[in-house]
Amino acid sequence: MPVQQHAFEQICTYLMSHLVREHTGYNVTYKILGGRGQAQWGLDVVTDHPKFAGLVGQCKHKQPGSKLTYGEVLQELKKTDRYERQIDRFFFLTNSERDSQLQTKLVGYEHTRPDLSTFPVQLIYWADLRDLSFIPKEELHRLFPEQAYHARHFLPPPNMETAAVAYEMVSSVLPNWFSDADIQEIESSPTSLRISAKLWHKINLFQQAVDSAKLFRLGLRTKGQMPCIRQLFRTLPAIDDFAHILLGFKKQFADLQGLDPRNPEVFKRCSALQEEANAVAITYKILIYGDMSLDDELASLEHTYARY
Repeated sequence: MPVQQHAFEQICTYLMSHLVREHTGYNVTYKILGGRGQAQWGLDVVTDHPKFAGLVGQCKHKQPGSKLTYGEVLQELKKTDRYERQIDRFFFLTNSERDSQLQTKLVGYEHTRPDLSTFPVQLIYWADLRDLSFIPKEELHRLFPEQAYHARHFLPPPNMETAAVAYEMVSSVLPNWFSDADIQEIESSPTSLRISAKLWHKINLFQQAVDSAKLFRLGLRTKGQMPCIRQLFRTLPAIDDFAHILLGFKKQFADLQGLDPRNPEVFKRCSALQEEANAVAITYKILIYGDMSLDDELASLEHTYARY
């Protein structure tokens, strides 16, 4: 990650806002706590929002090739014991190289404070982020000009006619990639933490194809002449949200894959994974079969008032 520590800390404020918005639906502004030389109690990123003040973050900027260690994590968590406010969840946001031992040790880890209150710890690696659109456009363009060019919110918005065509086409295009059985396997995967190699390959191939379709939309025609890419290109306005939700599921599943779902701490994290899996299934079914909720409500109204 080619930015200095102060820039990384600012990016972490945007990332924390993004994480809270993803999990709660609320738009919450985060800021850097204090300044150099001031007590920070192991915290870097906080919010004044009373409902979410307990969700806090620590930015760990590392030099290229170096890793965040378990000892460093424990040292920072120890500092929080002097923090007077409640902590509900602690996010370690780092550009460190991945470390499987650290990841394993932090699965289900909860820190206990002197007052016997506890909070879970979640590790977020910069390398795991695939979509940088949570960073404001101006900052993204300044810090990461190449990534900004490919970011989701830099794609030109489709006109309404294009969007209508996309939604009409998607029900015939998406099943070429995923069958009902594939979606059912995704939905049930949090209970076993297993996915067939064939489906995992499909998910990866789909993500690559969607990325190529986005590049084609931007005028980069490397793979744009391939029939499957042209199809995805035409359905992007409809299929992009599904691809984004599927990517969120994939990242969470990859963090838990191979672990024992019967482990109580792993089981807790499986509930969040199940929410992601359900979101994939719901979005897929709406795109393929349509959302009939308003039609059903209208039919119910017609039936009710027809009796009077």
